[in-house]
Amino acid sequence: MSKLLELIAPEFVWLVAGDGVRVTESFEKSEVFGNSAVVVETTELKLRIYTDRAQRFVDVSGNGRDWHKLEYVLEFAEPACSQDWFGEPPDLGKLSAVLKRNIKTVSCLLADEVAASAFAKFEKQKSMELILRIFGKPT
Repeated sequence: MSKLLELIAPEFVWLVAGDGVRVTESFEKSEVFGNSAVVVETTELKLRIYTDRAQRFVDVSGNGRDWHKLEYVLEFAEPACSQDWFGEPPDLGKLSAVLKRNIKTVSCLLADEVAASAFAKFEKQKSMELILRIFGKPT
């Protein structure tokens, strides 16, 4: 198990207890605000857990090329768990708990073209809502 995973995201240590699950990448840059990252890979998905200026975030990918905010994927899988509920920055304990109960759904979502297409529309909408919340409506 990666000591860095234990350090930056102990909420996700349960992931590396499974068969075929491993930490494939990690780095720590103390000279850059202490930023660090760990990539945990299963047979179906990858999670990139990282810190940026002491805030923690998690992205997920089905193919390793396209990364998505985990909270968007989880909200799509379980609509009651909204971005507001996860918080900003997201609460990793909540992300971990919801991922644990939806890991098969998330894996299928990222692997299925039809579901991934529907999620892409949802993700675009969520991104636009975030932009509008930050910058307001254009005049």
